[in-house]
Amino acid sequence: MASPRVRTIVVALAAAGIAVALGATLVSSSRRAALESQAVPAQSAPVVSSLSAPPAPPSEPASCAMYAPDGIPGAPLRRRLPSEWFEGARGFRRAMEEGESAAAPVLALFFTTWCPHCKRFDAEVVPSREVQDLPLVKVKVDAEGDADDRELARKYGVRSYPTVLLFRPDRTGPVPVSAVPSPRAFADACARQLPDPAREHLERGLSLGKAGSREEAVQELKAAAAEPRLAPVALDHLGVLALNATCFSRAEAVFSRALELAPSDEGGRLHYLRGLARLRAGEPARALEDADAACRLGHREGCGVAERARAAGAAR
Repeated sequence: MASPRVRTIVVALAAAGIAVALGATLVSSSRRAALESQAVPAQSAPVVSSLSAPPAPPSEPASCAMYAPDGIPGAPLRRRLPSEWFEGARGFRRAMEEGESAAAPVLALFFTTWCPHCKRFDAEVVPSREVQDLPLVKVKVDAEGDADDRELARKYGVRSYPTVLLFRPDRTGPVPVSAVPSPRAFADACARQLPDPAREHLERGLSLGKAGSREEAVQELKAAAAEPRLAPVALDHLGVLALNATCFSRAEAVFSRALELAPSDEGGRLHYLRGLARLRAGEPARALEDADAACRLGHREGCGVAERARAAGAAR
């Protein structure tokens, strides 16, 4: 049996060996870590940092809410007008009553039975779809008919045939309209004399926008957009106002609404504008879709936006 002194020496030597082995292990681990830090892993996970992350789109001010297309009023309800033509002096009185009740213009055609131009006009223009679609109450009066018809023609100074008079809802006038023998040309001539509140809203909106009165311009453009035939162009200008105000997401929403109403987008302008809004909002991939579409439709600026969107996407 070993003496206490021998056992003490053995324990001390064993402890020293463990310490040496542990130290060698630590040195080896440190060495390996140093070597590994100098190597490039074959497949390393991407490092997400504030420098490598895509820039966030700029925040929009609260004032941008006024450009939202959901604030557009609905189209005004219109009373259905009679499709048939009233006739004679009695029919004229009924037509004027109907026009007053519906706040609609009245179109009066004065003719004679012997007039060749009247016959052609009555055969080719009066029954045409272009004239039937006009938002008017219509009446025909034989200027050489009975006493009431002749008196009505004299009252309005009818001396040549056919004579067409347009009575506006405010009863100013009447306004003479050229009785051209082309249905389309005659309908266009009538339309130019009709009141057009939606177009007035549009023109005021454009004027106010140029003058820098944005809130008033937005209200007028939204009022114009309530009329379906003017909605795409009114929304176009509303979206441009939003773009100029750096309200890019609102501009995108406005142009999207316009494209719903005019999906063919002849010339590509709406796709170009929406692509521009998306690019400025920090969405190059979606901007590229629109800009490419605009470019294919022949919009030169759209091609330029497409190049910028590709460059922006590649830089990410």
